[in-house]
Amino acid sequence: MKLQALLKRQSEGHRLKKGKTFTPEELNKFLKEAPDHPVPLTKVALIVGLMGACRTNESHSMKIEDIED
Repeated sequence: MKLQALLKRQSEGHRLKKGKTFTPEELNKFLKEAPDHPVPLTKVALIVGLMGACRTNESHSMKIEDIED
């Protein structure tokens, strides 16, 4: 209980930083306008991530060798 009270006092005035996220319009623009030659794997990873084809730990541990053309 004492630790909880201490942590609560210490956190007064602390502001969380909100992570930046892409808007759906930005994602669509990237998928349509980015060239296919140098960044096809980036597009594939984006689509796989958006469609939820991977669990959280799977998407973090994915390697280029795991994707077949």
